[in-house]
Amino acid sequence: MKIQHKVLVVPYLKYKECEYYIIVKGRRYQDWTFVSGSVDEQDGSSQRAVERELFEETKGAINIKLHEWEHKIFNTMHIENDYIMLYNVYFVDLTGYKLPHDIVHEFNHSMLRGKIYQENTRMLIASLDYIQKTPLWSFTKKIISEYVMIDSVN
Repeated sequence: MKIQHKVLVVPYLKYKECEYYIIVKGRRYQDWTFVSGSVDEQDGSSQRAVERELFEETKGAINIKLHEWEHKIFNTMHIENDYIMLYNVYFVDLTGYKLPHDIVHEFNHSMLRGKIYQENTRMLIASLDYIQKTPLWSFTKKIISEYVMIDSVN
């Protein structure tokens, strides 16, 4: 089996006393997921991969320096086909970054071109209850059931 180092980013924000999560719909498999991707050699670190993947997969709507935002990290793995994917999962609190509708608007009206910016077709900012009713990538379902729901109760 081959080993890949990956990041999964769970961006969320608190708005009007509710907690909302940001997910994207992938063009390739047409399923919803949190932002994810490989830690590329040019990244140098998983933190830099988080910043790059957020920018690329949200078409520039989320452009942050991770150290400026509150975040939690944990590690997990996912096995698929001949790959063992070692994930650094980042929960990034974007409260105060932008209003939810502004983030979606920037995604929908992005002028960024190129294959790396066309990976996702839609963005959704919604409550955990709503997200659980959408067709999610199986690994995203695992993250929600094992980590997001537990953390939101605490």
